[in-house]
Amino acid sequence: HMSPLEDATAGIILKQQVAAGLLLCTGTSVALYGQVITNAGTTLPASQLIAWTKYAFNLCICSSVVRWSKSPDPLPNKKPRTLANRQAELLAAILGLLDVVSYSLNCLGFPLCGSSLSMVIFAGSGQLFTAITRSILLGKRISSRQTLAVLIVTVGLILRTTSLATLSTAAMWLRGASAEQGSSDSQSEAGQAVALGAAYLVASAAGYSLLGVLYEKLFSLPGNTLLHAHVSQRMSTVGLVAVTTYQVLFTWPNRQRLVLDPWKESGLSWFYAVALHALFGCLFTMHSFVQGRVLERSGAMTVGVVNAARAASVTLCSALFFCQPNSPHQCLTWRSGLSALIITLGSALWVSDSSTPRHRTLKRE
Repeated sequence: HMSPLEDATAGIILKQQVAAGLLLCTGTSVALYGQVITNAGTTLPASQLIAWTKYAFNLCICSSVVRWSKSPDPLPNKKPRTLANRQAELLAAILGLLDVVSYSLNCLGFPLCGSSLSMVIFAGSGQLFTAITRSILLGKRISSRQTLAVLIVTVGLILRTTSLATLSTAAMWLRGASAEQGSSDSQSEAGQAVALGAAYLVASAAGYSLLGVLYEKLFSLPGNTLLHAHVSQRMSTVGLVAVTTYQVLFTWPNRQRLVLDPWKESGLSWFYAVALHALFGCLFTMHSFVQGRVLERSGAMTVGVVNAARAASVTLCSALFFCQPNSPHQCLTWRSGLSALIITLGSALWVSDSSTPRHRTLKRE
C-alpha cells in the first residue's frame, strides 16, 4: 500500500497528465480552426481582428470567473502592498505585454506558413528558447528521462524541417506547371512569404517561451496569492488595451483594404464572419485556461513538449483537411508522417516521467 503522501502525489501526477492531454486537444483545435479562418479570408492578418477577439473573449470570461468564484482578487487597490504583491503585479503586466506582442507576431506568421508548418516552427524554436530561458531565469535542470524525451522530439522536428527542401518540387508536381518562368517566379514569391512567416513565428516562439518561464516564476514567488484567473484577467486587460489602440490608429483608417475588401471577396455574410471569429475567441479562451493550469502545475518545459506533440497532430490533420496544390506544405509526406510518430513517442516519454519534484504543486493542491 502507498502512503497518504504517495497517494496524493500519484493523484497530482494523474491530473498533470490529464491537463497535458487537454492542452494538446485544445491547442490542435485552435490551430486547425485558425486555418479555417485563414482560408475563409474575411480579413487580412494585419488587421489583428483575431487578436482583438481573443483578448475580448478572454477578458470577459476571466472577469466572470473572478467575480463569481469564491476567490476574490488577492491584490486589492489598497496601500501598503507587500514586496511579493508588487512583484506579482509587475510580472503580470510584463506577461500581458509579452503575450500581445507574441500573439500579434503569430497572427502575421500563421497565414503565411499554414497550420502544419507553423506548428513545427513554433514548437521547434519554442522548445529551444524555453530550455535556455528556464535555465537562465529559474536555474532549473531536467531529468535524464526528460532530456531523452527532448532529444527524441528534436530529432522528429529536424526530420520534419528537412522535408521543406522538397516543397518546391512537390508544388511543381501537384500543379503540373507548364510555364517554367512563371512557375519559378511564383515559387520564389511563395518561398519569400514562407520565410517571412517563419521569421514571425520564431520571434513569437521566443516571446511565448519567455512568457512561460516568467509565468512559472510568478507562481513560485514566496507569498504570491494570485490564481490563474487573476493573472489571465490582467494579461487580457493589457492585451485588449494594446490591440484596441492598434485598431483605432491603424485598422480603422485602413478598414477598406484590411477588412471590407477581403470580406466582400470572401462572399461570406457579416453574421457568418462574426460567428467565425466569436467561435475562435471561445476556443482560444478554453485553450489559454488549460495552458495556464499546465504552466502553473507542470512548468514551461511541459508546455513546450506538448506543443511539439501538437505539431505532430496538426501535421496529420492538416494533411487530411487542407492539402491543396497551392499549399504543398500542408500535405503529408513520408518524412512528415515519420516525424509525427517520433514526436509523439518523445512527448509520451516526457509526460510519463514522474521524477520531477512536485512539492510546491502538492502544497498548492
